[in-house]
Amino acid sequence: MKNIKYLKMSKATDWLSYQRAIPKDLREKAKLMGVPLNIVMPLRLTKAAPASQITRAIDNQNQKFEDVCRLLRATNTDVLTKAEAYKSAQTLLGQRSGNASCSYPRIGR
Repeated sequence: MKNIKYLKMSKATDWLSYQRAIPKDLREKAKLMGVPLNIVMPLRLTKAAPASQITRAIDNQNQKFEDVCRLLRATNTDVLTKAEAYKSAQTLLGQRSGNASCSYPRIGR
C-alpha cells in the first residue's frame, strides 16, 4: 500500500489522506490566488480498506486536483480578484464532487 502514488499515511492514525503539490510552473499563480501549494485531503478511508477502494479514491482526488490546475492555468490573475478565483474554484469543485458543499481545501481563506 505504501507504493500508491499521492497516498499519505500517518503513524498517529489509521485514516488515509491524499497529498500532492501544485506543479512548479503554477506555484506563483497559486500563491497569488491563495491556493495552498501542498494539497492534503482526507480520503475518508482507513488503512484496512482494500487497495482497489484506495486507488479509486486517489483517482477521484486526482481529477479534482487536475481541475484546480486547469483553473490556475486558465486564470488571468491581472483581472481576477481573489474572491472571484475562490468562487470559481468552489463552483468547479462542487460540480465535480456532485454537490455544492465541496470538501476540497479552502482556497483563499
